[in-house]
Amino acid sequence: MTRGSLPRRIGTSLTVMAMDAETDRLIGVATRMFAELGYDWTSMRLIADAAGVDVERLTETVGDKPELYRQVIVRAHEAERDAMQAVRDSARADVDRALDLADAYLDFYVAHPDYLALWLQRWTGDAADTPDLQDLY
Repeated sequence: MTRGSLPRRIGTSLTVMAMDAETDRLIGVATRMFAELGYDWTSMRLIADAAGVDVERLTETVGDKPELYRQVIVRAHEAERDAMQAVRDSARADVDRALDLADAYLDFYVAHPDYLALWLQRWTGDAADTPDLQDLY
């Protein structure tokens, strides 16, 4: 089992759903913190305090700081990919599809400014100790 994944031997689906919700909430808090302050200036203690949990609980649920950051970046990448998929699959003419894609891209980042801030942080050299993410996403 990886950090952030759920043990399937838990007794009830309500417990599993609560753990999923807690993981999602913690990743959401980390996303906002990394977007506002950058990876380098955001500590696990700061994320834990913002989420109202202790550092041990945060680490137990979502992993250490590099692992949590990877989860945040993966979530941002997948959200952007999913938002663009319908336009990419469109049967419209190339120029119209390009305009639709530009509109969808702008709409996505207006609706998700934290994701845009994450990418801007990375482009300015933040999180230099996670260079593998640059190639993956």
